[in-house]
Amino acid sequence: MKIIGIINLSEDSFSSTGRFSSIEDAVAYSQKLISDGCDIIDIGAESTKAKFKERSDDEQLSKIIPFIKSLKKQNKSLELSIDTRSPSVARYAVEKGCTLINTVTTGDNIDEMLEIMTKHKSDIIFTHMPVEHMKGKNMSCDNIIDFLMRFFSDIKDKFSQYELDENKLIIDPGISFGKSGDDNLLIIREIDKFVSEFKRVCIGASHKKFSSKVFKNLSSVNHNIVDLTINSYVTYKGVEFIRVHDVDIMSDVSGVIKALINSR
Repeated sequence: MKIIGIINLSEDSFSSTGRFSSIEDAVAYSQKLISDGCDIIDIGAESTKAKFKERSDDEQLSKIIPFIKSLKKQNKSLELSIDTRSPSVARYAVEKGCTLINTVTTGDNIDEMLEIMTKHKSDIIFTHMPVEHMKGKNMSCDNIIDFLMRFFSDIKDKFSQYELDENKLIIDPGISFGKSGDDNLLIIREIDKFVSEFKRVCIGASHKKFSSKVFKNLSSVNHNIVDLTINSYVTYKGVEFIRVHDVDIMSDVSGVIKALINSR
């Protein structure tokens, strides 16, 4: 399992943890994430919370460019991920050394992202987001698992069309992106189905609001309880990537899980 540490360069991100208004502070915090045990730093400059404000490519790049340059000076071998819906921003980032594209998608940017991958050796996380999420609403479907299986199967088929290695594909079902609390829990419970079908899976449940709606007796300061429970469960089920805000805690938990799985 690999831990992805979150750096938000957007001032309107839903979580204050990992959110920064200055490049210097963001770089300093990245160093802490590395010390805490994260494997990949994920950089984003556009919030994708419900009813988020879209940011232009120029707005995103004005923050991402100096951050990557500054961080790479200090850590040339560091693995970086670019969190963006924009193919242009993703293209710039991989040209400057990002080895992973992390894109939230309604399905609109898939072909353009795959075009980038034909020219660069990056892996890609496709995170499902229904269009309803942009309006602050939840999608409606009879069976969320079947729906997501079809959604990601269509993406997998496109890898063949573009003659891309399917091992470069990482899928993320998009916890709390336009989905009900019950659907989120069902996705987590059935996560092994996604692992079985697509092999490489990422989960980003950190600090998500669905937990406070489902577990009403938890105060906001106890979100770590839910985060650690979910991340421990999906790791045991074979999820490869965990995207988190609290790297130090998850790193400790990861060590315990690995010891349990590998013990004889």
